[in-house]
Amino acid sequence: MSIVVATQTSIDAAIADESIDAAVNAGPIAAILKVAGQIDHPDFPIVDGKFDNVSLSAYLRYCTELRLTPASRADLDESKGGESGGSKLGKLRSVHGASA
Repeated sequence: MSIVVATQTSIDAAIADESIDAAVNAGPIAAILKVAGQIDHPDFPIVDGKFDNVSLSAYLRYCTELRLTPASRADLDESKGGESGGSKLGKLRSVHGASA
């Protein structure tokens, strides 16, 4: 699977579970897909005769900013009061449902 396809799959899943607003994040989404295309270049990391030592770190930064990595997703869960952290009421709700 290419990086572009895998990235698009992750973005689609994040949009479906409403952790990404596609309209608000249209620019970063377009940018991460462009960087993913650069990484997918058959000669990467030598692209057009130049050594690319920026695209991988930029890609990972975009993934973090868009909350596409497991670590950044854990931060999102914590801020919503999930198992990893948050308020006592948030933890109670995550265990017993929102009606608690």
